[in-house]
Amino acid sequence: MQIDHFLNFIAKEKRCSQHTIKAYKTDLIEFSNYCHRYFQISIIDVTHRIVRSWFAQMIEDGLKPRTIHRKSSTLKSFF
Repeated sequence: MQIDHFLNFIAKEKRCSQHTIKAYKTDLIEFSNYCHRYFQISIIDVTHRIVRSWFAQMIEDGLKPRTIHRKSSTLKSFF
């Protein structure tokens, strides 16, 4: 629910492109799933430790720095 509100906000207030909104949605759902799967919490209850854990997991999975930076930007905008 919070993700949908955020996406509506950036679409209407910030006038982001559909491409940007789709990327944000993908990143936020991925992070939300990670929070639920490994920590059994909602994205709203996240801590810095969990965010760092997600970044470490992405590095371990071999994601490129540019991809990780984009996902970081998504989280900064969301929180």
